Amino acid sequence: MATRIAQRANRTQGTATEKSVYLRPRSVGTSGAARYTGFSVSYLKMLRRRAPNDPQGAGPPFRRVAANKVLYDIADLDAWLDSFPSRRSTTDADQSAGRPS
Repeated sequence: MATRIAQRANRTQGTATEKSVYLRPRSVGTSGAARYTGFSVSYLKMLRRRAPNDPQGAGPPFRRVAANKVLYDIADLDAWLDSFPSRRSTTDADQSAGRPS
């Protein structure tokens, strides 16, 4: 869809590539969220079933817009991914978990 919008913009504004428009969607479905985050669809579905105070952690916020349709805001996915600690190496993760390196 975004490429169609860019093609329309090129047709109406000329063919220069600097005039093309890319609109980033505000929200995505479960499969789009899986592609965006790198997690599987089944993992995101499992996270939705967890309680918000689950000691293993909760998934990203979502909106149920119909009985079988769930949407994730891109900003919420970014915030959820940013909540994970960043590591420089696998030994950083081992030391923070109390494992000998």
